[in-house]
Amino acid sequence: MKLAFRQGIVRYQTDINNTPTFLQLTGSGVNLNISPDSTVLTFAHGETNYLFEENQTVTNAWPAPFDPVDQWLYWDLDVITGVRTFGITKIAPVDSHNAPAPVIDRHWFDLQTKKMMVFTGARYVEKLRVFAAKLDDGGVLIPYSIGTQSGLNTSNQSGMILFDDELNAVKKFNRFGRGEFLTTESPLSAQLSRIVNYKLEYEIKEAKADEFIPMFYCVSYVDYNLIRLTKNTIANYPCVGIASEDMHIGESRSFITSGHIRNDLWNWSAPVGTKLFVGQTGEITTTIPQLFSIQEIGTIVSPDTIYVSIKPLIKLQ
Repeated sequence: MKLAFRQGIVRYQTDINNTPTFLQLTGSGVNLNISPDSTVLTFAHGETNYLFEENQTVTNAWPAPFDPVDQWLYWDLDVITGVRTFGITKIAPVDSHNAPAPVIDRHWFDLQTKKMMVFTGARYVEKLRVFAAKLDDGGVLIPYSIGTQSGLNTSNQSGMILFDDELNAVKKFNRFGRGEFLTTESPLSAQLSRIVNYKLEYEIKEAKADEFIPMFYCVSYVDYNLIRLTKNTIANYPCVGIASEDMHIGESRSFITSGHIRNDLWNWSAPVGTKLFVGQTGEITTTIPQLFSIQEIGTIVSPDTIYVSIKPLIKLQ
């Protein structure tokens, strides 16, 4: 995703007066509210930017009790695993080119390295953290505004961290350090096309299912971050991708917007290059629809593989 700043909140829920409503202070803690709008963050990490989206409400993300002193609530991405957690510090965060006086739990965004550092008692250590709010005297919640929290108003590409099938974060190799995570914005290349780079950001998306969607069925957006089955009998919602797994109501799962898909259960009998279309129930079909709408979504590559290349929907008279 192209952004105009680094290290801060990209999007959150507001009311009709544009007042932030993504956080709620209660007697038991601070809730992170994601209904209906998600909260999106960008973490600066050297020359890389990590995008993270909160798409489910978290009750007591920051649990009480709170001491009657100023506190700062933050999100943390583990620099090894990429796992998101929540935290609180009672030391005001700072940003500067030089390290501030060492105080336990002081957060310092290093403007030279573009990394968040935290003093743990022996030294400053590298962290991935973005702040959510200040809890003034432990009782008044003041959310951070959308935008950079460290004065980094520079255009950049921020991508989501990639995980393997065992949910391990994928990292770049770096013989001199821990390396950085691969993201959906990281340039990649295949064995036979190393000169041509591509980015997964353009291949895979994620959204919440508004109904049960079977794997390898066509999907359409019906609202922000909300998808349903595409049906050629409903011409108002064009196909935007193919579900890569079964999606149950309320679940956020991925779908594929372009590229090759292989399915061992497919056995296409039509010739290679045959065009594929959206069917009546959201299935992928070689049958050309004659009523309501027609939308080409790809071609057959082999009996068990298709290439997804979604064309505009055409309404039929």
